[in-house]
Order: sequence, then C-alpha cells, then structure tokens
Amino acid sequence: MSQTVAVVLAGGRGRRVGADRNKVLLEVAGRPVIAWSIAAFAGHPAIDRVVLVGHRDDLAELAAIAAPYGVRDVIEGGAERADSERCALELLRTEIVAATVGVVLIHDGARPCVSPGLIAAAARTAGTSGVVPTLEAPPLVLDDGARITAAPGHLMRAQTPQGGPGAQLLAAYDEARRTGFTGTDTASYLEHAGHAVRAIPGEPANLKVTYAADLATAAAALGR
Repeated sequence: MSQTVAVVLAGGRGRRVGADRNKVLLEVAGRPVIAWSIAAFAGHPAIDRVVLVGHRDDLAELAAIAAPYGVRDVIEGGAERADSERCALELLRTEIVAATVGVVLIHDGARPCVSPGLIAAAARTAGTSGVVPTLEAPPLVLDDGARITAAPGHLMRAQTPQGGPGAQLLAAYDEARRTGFTGTDTASYLEHAGHAVRAIPGEPANLKVTYAADLATAAAALGR
C-alpha cells in the first residue's frame, strides 16, 4: 500500500547572495526561488502534502507565493534549520503517530532546480529507510606550507531532499532533543538515532542558491 508523503520546504532567512532580503524570495527566471521549489513538489504525483516553513517576517509573502500551488501549511520556523524542521514535524506529529503520514522529506527551498526524477527517487527510498542524495565532491587542494596536494576524491556532497519514514524521523529529532545532539543535516539525525540512511545519486543541476552567480546558473537551468 502506498504511503502518504509529506515534504517540508525550508524557506529560512539565508542572505549570502548579498541581497538585503531572504534569498528564497529573490526572483529567478520570472519567479521567486521558493516558488520553483514549491511548484516542483506540489505538482509531483509522489507528493501528497507540502509544508512551508519560514521566518516570521516573511510568512505573509511566503503564503501569498504558496497559495496558487494549493499549499496552505505555511508556518513559522525556529532560529536554526533543525529548529524549523522540528516545527514542521510537530505540525505533522499527530498524523505521523497515526501513520496517516508515512514518509517525510525535507528540502532546502533555496534548491529550485530539483527534478521530478530526484523527487520520485527520494520519496521511493524514504518509504523504507533514510535517504540522502549525494554527488562526488571535487578533490580539495591543500597547502601544507611546503607543497600542494589533492585530498582523496571519495568525499561526497549532500543534497536535498532528505528524509525517511515519518516515525523514524520524528523519533530521531525527539532523541536529538533529549541528548543535546546537533546534526549537520536531516540524514545526520537519522544516523545518530541508529537508523539506516541510503545514498542515492544527486544531480549537478540541483544547486543551492548561495552566491549571486548561483541565480544566473539556476535561471539557465530552469529555462531549459
């Protein structure tokens, strides 16, 4: 039997691109960054529900952007990314416990180029285990003061959407709160709680808008 899949979109106040406002509200290819992320999940057949988490000062604007896509769950997040994820899990807690929400994915709203194929693969994998899309990282060049060397090429870059079975994810964040654990991403919370996390192939186009140049790169990808 298929499981109800909920996705949490994190739309926190990242500003590294140099703008004076939340980067997910900046326009790329004719829409706000977050609108592309919402559209990718809200219109996907594998996704049943979208929860958008944002800063309190942006909630009205985020709700207006989300409304045309049928997204009604627009909630205030916390001070840190993990706090915002907890806010969304609290919203879903009753449904997760009742197993009416079986799978939860968490995606960075600043990754507007996520493909339908990656969403489908993440949702499918998250039905039975934790999931994290990964790409091989380019070798790091290290200067030890005497010579320049390249670090091993087996380093991996994590992308989103990450997630897993809703009950596992909820329990993992509850466990982290009890133990004072702070993870680096969603998968780290599952691993800390002893749950298996499976890596699936990420996509080069699934970039995170971080710097000003990323807006142009994302616009080109979305235009295609």
